[in-house]
Amino acid sequence: MSGRNYGMPGPYGQAAPMATRDPASGGAGWGPNGPPSYNNAQAALDPPSAYGNLGGQKVDWYREPVMEPRVFFPNDMYTAKQMRWRGVTVLNQAANTEVISLINIDIPSTVIAFTAAAVDTTGGALPVGLDSLDTFLVRYAHNSGDRLTPTPVLGSCAAGTGQFPCMVGAAGWVFNRGGSLEVGITPLRANLRITVMAIMVEIRSHQNYNPPG
Repeated sequence: MSGRNYGMPGPYGQAAPMATRDPASGGAGWGPNGPPSYNNAQAALDPPSAYGNLGGQKVDWYREPVMEPRVFFPNDMYTAKQMRWRGVTVLNQAANTEVISLINIDIPSTVIAFTAAAVDTTGGALPVGLDSLDTFLVRYAHNSGDRLTPTPVLGSCAAGTGQFPCMVGAAGWVFNRGGSLEVGITPLRANLRITVMAIMVEIRSHQNYNPPG
């Protein structure tokens, strides 16, 4: 197949080869519909499961690493990036009742990971074998209404620890200035202090940050 590269993905932090097709080959390697048209209002997608069936391909597919976040950064000498940890805390709320909190975004940011922790405020110990991240449910949503996690899930499924954060993956979750990340937390036990942290990268420039002087 002309123009294809079946190399293995490179290590994190390096560009990875992608399986592509060369439009300059006169359409060779494309499906029966030829190269995709970018003037169409809609694209007819075959499922990824049909990837090997080139005769049925209507839109070209390629492989891209998505486990670790690979964030877009502007290539501009007057633009900088800064890590930011923003969190919300639920304290001694009733069990099985969701508490909704907002993480407001004042500078364009990309969320790359989540961490969380839960402790018993009475000083007691959790039952042996019970992970503190499994004492609550969590869900995430964009303030536009987009559900980033369609349903609440155990904290251990959608939030990691400070040592091993839960990565969002791919390009991360992007928020413009003025956006908000909605965090819904449902304690499964009484007398808990639960904190959920969003690890994000802020994109700073002269338009959103005034340096001293």
